[in-house]
Amino acid sequence: MNAQPIVERLRAAGMPRVGKVGAFVLISEQPLNYLPACFVVPERQQPDAPRAITGRYDQLIRADFLIYLIVGGERLESDAIDRDYDRYSALAVDCLAGWVHPDAEGRPTEFTSAELLSLRGRELGWGIGFRTYRRLTKPVVSGD
Repeated sequence: MNAQPIVERLRAAGMPRVGKVGAFVLISEQPLNYLPACFVVPERQQPDAPRAITGRYDQLIRADFLIYLIVGGERLESDAIDRDYDRYSALAVDCLAGWVHPDAEGRPTEFTSAELLSLRGRELGWGIGFRTYRRLTKPVVSGD
């Protein structure tokens, strides 16, 4: 799944800081003094059985991903944290549910879940799950 269109859509909708999985992996190395932030994190890919098309390999793949929203940080005002959580969790759902990813062949993105992922120190991590689709097609290659 290409995460860049998701990142661009969230940024255009007003999400202040958006990163992909590489930035998410590095956050444990750096202090999070730039919250709120969210990261597009691939979760799983589930392929359907391939379709039999003469000379072609054709398979639909469901691609699940999380928007990992982190709020809190150095700001200790609970009202500000509550506002960030409410605003940005709703923004992610409003922005992505029903949107058609460029690789999804016309299928709208589905909102699948929302759950607490972490609560440590001054930070709350909230996972907002989505599903999109892509199709894997290529010529069938014969073995020698």
